[in-house]
Amino acid sequence: MMLASNGGILAPIAKILGYVIQVIYNVLEVFGIQNIGLCIILFTIVIRLIMFPLTLNQQRFTKINQLMQPEISKIQKKYRNKRDNASMLKQQEEINAIYDKYGASPTAGCLPLLIQMPILLALYNVIMDVPTYIPRVYEAYKPIAQALMSENGFVKTLQSIGETVNLSSRYILSDNPVLDDVISYLAHMPNNAWDLISDKLPGAADVVASHVEGLIHMNDFVLGINITQAPGFRLSIYLLIPILAAGAQFITAKVSLGKMDDDNPAASTSRTMMMTMPLVSFFMCITLPAAIGIYWATSSIIQIIQQGAIDFYYDHTDMDKIIEKQRKKVAKKKAKRKGKPTLQERMMGMDQTQGQSTSRAHNSNSKVKSAANINTKNVDLAQTRKKGGSIASKANIVKELDDRRGK
Repeated sequence: MMLASNGGILAPIAKILGYVIQVIYNVLEVFGIQNIGLCIILFTIVIRLIMFPLTLNQQRFTKINQLMQPEISKIQKKYRNKRDNASMLKQQEEINAIYDKYGASPTAGCLPLLIQMPILLALYNVIMDVPTYIPRVYEAYKPIAQALMSENGFVKTLQSIGETVNLSSRYILSDNPVLDDVISYLAHMPNNAWDLISDKLPGAADVVASHVEGLIHMNDFVLGINITQAPGFRLSIYLLIPILAAGAQFITAKVSLGKMDDDNPAASTSRTMMMTMPLVSFFMCITLPAAIGIYWATSSIIQIIQQGAIDFYYDHTDMDKIIEKQRKKVAKKKAKRKGKPTLQERMMGMDQTQGQSTSRAHNSNSKVKSAANINTKNVDLAQTRKKGGSIASKANIVKELDDRRGK
């Protein structure tokens, strides 16, 4: 089954994005352009522009985090060797005070990412199964699919051809496919598969011959690159796409790391990402059809442009005004909560109830520690007859001593 048949929870988002790519394709067709590769580029640009407010919000938190990180690092150094509950709570209180000072939240940078991830994954699904979302492309494949489905044994034949042309295992044709499944499967066939299809299924050869030229033209990009063809581990013009994607990923990570303090705990992770993400991008783009590589490279290049524009903006703006605005936002949110602790405060145990429980636990632990330090052999109480030195016996001794003091 193809992605269109198994969208899961991303299906509604993919459907909305499908309308966007359909409009873009129809507009290009008005100008006599029927090119899926160009459509993917414009589609990626439009979606990135729509998501720009989320990106801006995330970058705002990054900039504010860079300003407050030295103060947070100073607090972390102060409590570096202190692991008792009281010190850890005190450290968290001081760090929270820094966040309040700058109008920030520890989870502020995560929310935009959480919103963007489903969109990006759905976007990937759309690119992986274009005919499902662009009716004109679907109609272009439909006559060939119908002709093939009328042939005996067409499923096993297509599956065999897929293996011959090294079609990725992610594109699977079920044993009882419907028309949509066959169209999705054919949409990932490289150019050299069409001759094999005509030879192995001769009954559909005439229909294939009359439509295949239009399909190849639709899938041709630039410099002879066909979007259905994976670059593979061979020297060709197709390597330009994975190189662009990997290079853009490296530049993005490099720019982000260049402005990060070495004391920032995220610096080490960013260095690792700077080395691994380009390799991941290169491998993915070299093994998947060029359509995915075009999307990936375009997305990475747009990310560089957006990040450069955002950096320029924040480098030439008054950060004090932005911080003051953030503080007002936080104050309004606190007023709406009416004193209730935030999720982050509940998780960190910073609410009043948690603090009181911690205080009681701390006092209780102090008494137990005091009991553990008592030499039971020197106390003339009934408990000395018990098995010497147990924590339980020492705790009972402390209790009895407290009772005597109370009297």
